[in-house]
Amino acid sequence: GVLSMHAYQFDAKAESDHMARYRSYEKGIDEGLAARQTPFYLGEFNFEPYGTPETMTNALRFLAQNDWSWAVWTYKVVMERGDSSMWGLYRNTRPVEPLNPFTDTEADLLRKAEQTRTSRLDLHQSLQAAYRSSVPGAAPSPAP
Repeated sequence: GVLSMHAYQFDAKAESDHMARYRSYEKGIDEGLAARQTPFYLGEFNFEPYGTPETMTNALRFLAQNDWSWAVWTYKVVMERGDSSMWGLYRNTRPVEPLNPFTDTEADLLRKAEQTRTSRLDLHQSLQAAYRSSVPGAAPSPAP
């Protein structure tokens, strides 16, 4: 078995609120792990609002220090008007034409779906660097 949870703090008022919340979880999670003799998996999380790549770096180091496994939400995000948040390692920073399954033809849907290919999205390089910094011995991010 595994002890798991999802963690979001949408009511954060400052970047520091995110780490304060994680530190507040530590005792309860550690007690739960000891009682169950099982690992912990933070199955979904991210830092919006007020998150930065530095917030992610600090959180991932905190998770590693506690030997907690994790998966961030989400790998890529595509928003109609573009996105500059921390939600995706890959994201569109420019607007895209939205799919409409009710009115689009098959050809329209296929053409519009092409916009979401990872190769057509922008890599959030600062977020990639944060992920890499959490892995001991990982190679640094290549220069753009």
